[in-house]
Amino acid sequence: MAVFDASAVLYLFDDEAASPLDPTTACPVTQAKERIDYPLQRLEENGETLVIPTPTLSQILMISDQEGQSLLDEMKSYSSFRGAPFDERSAIVPADLTRRDKGANDLRAGTSETRAKLKFDRQIIAITLTLKESTIYSDDLGLAKVARRLEVEVIHTYQLPLPPWQEPLFPRFAGQQPSAIE
Repeated sequence: MAVFDASAVLYLFDDEAASPLDPTTACPVTQAKERIDYPLQRLEENGETLVIPTPTLSQILMISDQEGQSLLDEMKSYSSFRGAPFDERSAIVPADLTRRDKGANDLRAGTSETRAKLKFDRQIIAITLTLKESTIYSDDLGLAKVARRLEVEVIHTYQLPLPPWQEPLFPRFAGQQPSAIE
């Protein structure tokens, strides 16, 4: 099972989605769609589940240019797709976190996020924890900061390998301009 946030899964459904920046190069991540699509293919092949928390689903439906039902139908075309609701069990986690942060006089959990955004992120993390998962695929740095506090690993697109058939023939020169190669 793998949990995906909107910032990662959007590349599957929006060919025009802008690539996130790779902090190691300060350049856009090359082939972001392929980097996300490859783990999804492996999940499908292994009969595993792709979990999209309902707050993430809502974000994707708001961001996408596609009509909501059409996009939802496309997502469901993947046999591994599963929505995960923000339910009563999940509601306990963000409530406890907010109470703890309020006691520490840190309502923004050490981030610069708005309180509304932070609530959304906490819901996604809570669903992940309720599912007994410890990893989220996301390019959202605010979500990653909160997730780390709860020992939830966040895998960013730039950290994902290219599919084997997409690996550069000469990795040493990958990403360099032709004039830079001596």
